[in-house]
Amino acid sequence: MYHDSMSSVQTAVGKSNVFPISVGVHQGLVLSPFLFNVVLVVVTNNIQDQPPWLMMHTDDIAFKNKAHLERKVNIWKDTLENGGQGVNVAKNEYMSCGSTDSNIIRIGSDWITKSDTFRYLGSMLHKSGNVDYDV
Repeated sequence: MYHDSMSSVQTAVGKSNVFPISVGVHQGLVLSPFLFNVVLVVVTNNIQDQPPWLMMHTDDIAFKNKAHLERKVNIWKDTLENGGQGVNVAKNEYMSCGSTDSNIIRIGSDWITKSDTFRYLGSMLHKSGNVDYDV
């Protein structure tokens, strides 16, 4: 996707010469979450629903309705892959609050396991709603 990419810079005195892009945006840079969200919005624009079906922050996505979780995650996976991105299934997990359902969610041919805790925006959430896990 980025092989042999070229760019130029528009300045107050004109446009620079074209130059090769040899280094990408590194994880941890201030712009990384913003750029990730811009790409995510563009790639998934045609499959996004209106809130409150999900909350998004950088690469954390929290679904409100478990009934649509598996279907939505697979749609997102296919859409991201078609846009040159991917889903790292090994880094995904789900948490269900107020449910004793122990089913795991399938993404393609892989499985997402259920967790009792989930870190979202720096806070540790527990399926019971107890905040002691965050202290």
